[in-house]
Amino acid sequence: MKTDLKSILLYAICALFLASLFLNIRGCGRESYDELQNKYDAKQKSLDSLLYANTYLKKEAKELADAIAKRDNTIMDLRLKADSVSRLVVAQTQRADRLQRELDKTDEEIKKLRKNPIKRDDKDLIDSFKNRFNKP
Repeated sequence: MKTDLKSILLYAICALFLASLFLNIRGCGRESYDELQNKYDAKQKSLDSLLYANTYLKKEAKELADAIAKRDNTIMDLRLKADSVSRLVVAQTQRADRLQRELDKTDEEIKKLRKNPIKRDDKDLIDSFKNRFNKP
């Protein structure tokens, strides 16, 4: 009986070994090498295209960032110029107002002098010229 039990166990182990070997060779629901290689190739192609797209998008983003920085600098320059022009306009407006007041004052003086001219005789006129031109 001992031999029978040993042989039965040996036959059972051999049968299990053969079944295992058959299932491993057959693949037991595993995909074949060609299918796996095709999947790998497809994923590699998609990875390559994504890397290319990523590189392209990084380059485009850098160009856009540079363009934005350039526009920001231009806007800053234009704002500075607008501020300086604004200050210049205010200064020139004040100057024009001052000159207009002086012109109005001079016109009034001219009108007064035309209505009431200064009456000086020759000696007074010469003395007034001397005083005016000989001032230190």
